[in-house]
Amino acid sequence: MIETENLVLRRPKLDDFERVHEMIRTEEVHRFLGPDHGYEDSFLRAMRNEGCWSFFGYGPFIVRERGSEDFVGQCGLFHSRRGLGEDFDPFPEAGWVIDPNHWGKSYATEAMRSIIDWSKKERGIERIVAIISEGNAASVAIASKLGFSEIGEANYKGDPVMRYAWTASPA
Repeated sequence: MIETENLVLRRPKLDDFERVHEMIRTEEVHRFLGPDHGYEDSFLRAMRNEGCWSFFGYGPFIVRERGSEDFVGQCGLFHSRRGLGEDFDPFPEAGWVIDPNHWGKSYATEAMRSIIDWSKKERGIERIVAIISEGNAASVAIASKLGFSEIGEANYKGDPVMRYAWTASPA
């Protein structure tokens, strides 16, 4: 578990699946996540995420507001092997999805900053990648605040995306 000023992040449980699925099916969220996210696809994502925890010792966290049980979203690192190049695929990929009820509170930035710090300190991770769909200005702003830099465009499943990378500063 990771605690920040406003948030509590914990490893997902099977009971979280329905709430995460409900969030990613909202039109505001779904439009930037690529192809259809039906029930089966959401379940496969949940299984991939749990596999990341088992194989790598990290994965996406469930994010809640500190001092309450209010669901905020899911943020963390995972592996997808998307076929986006040797400068992308071997590295953990960052992802943040915040429930629209919590947009504008800087929760994605707060959560991901703590996850990046944790992954560097606890797992020795020195490079993290991300893709952001065309037109997702909010995620581009978050990536910039977190220190991600553009590493090139790509086409992922027929959609244009921008590839980003974060590299740890020397100690």
